[in-house]
Amino acid sequence: MKCPLNICQQESVTATALAEAAEHGCSLLSFKSEKYTDCVLDIQKGSQQYEVLSIYSPRYLAQNHYIDLNIGRCDYLKIRYEGTRIDCSLLEKKSGPDQLKESEYKQLLGTLDKFVQHESWDTIDRDDGLEYKKYRGAGKKNYFAGYSQTIMKFRYSGKQRVFGYRKGDRFRVILIERDHKISNNG
Repeated sequence: MKCPLNICQQESVTATALAEAAEHGCSLLSFKSEKYTDCVLDIQKGSQQYEVLSIYSPRYLAQNHYIDLNIGRCDYLKIRYEGTRIDCSLLEKKSGPDQLKESEYKQLLGTLDKFVQHESWDTIDRDDGLEYKKYRGAGKKNYFAGYSQTIMKFRYSGKQRVFGYRKGDRFRVILIERDHKISNNG
């Protein structure tokens, strides 16, 4: 009896890890290869169509399996934005994304993605939706008095803000605010 062919990009993948991943509904950890790096592979077995995630980078793994791997929101942000304009390495759980409702967290991700996709700091500065500007805390109400850097903030939703500072070409996130209490004072 002849086995049905599994086809990925017009190649037979019968008796391969691709076929196994398709059959079991799993993702596939891949070696670096242009056609298998961080993408969705379409596998066909007879009339059945399967999608298999071919994972190479930690970022793609985290984006697709952070819940399965029990990766916390704070660590997820660090992985997701590593090597981009956003740096979440200084973000702590108590002042980070763990305090957010699911809808707020999704808004945060969307805004951080938007921030990263901007062509330059000038376009970030001109984006009225972000309202990227200097935090101007005064006296006892200056939440960031201990920082020597110029603290900046931007909006990710209504009253919600992201605080941090620019170091080189990266924005180092230090606090995520839900209630506008800090922002009211600066």
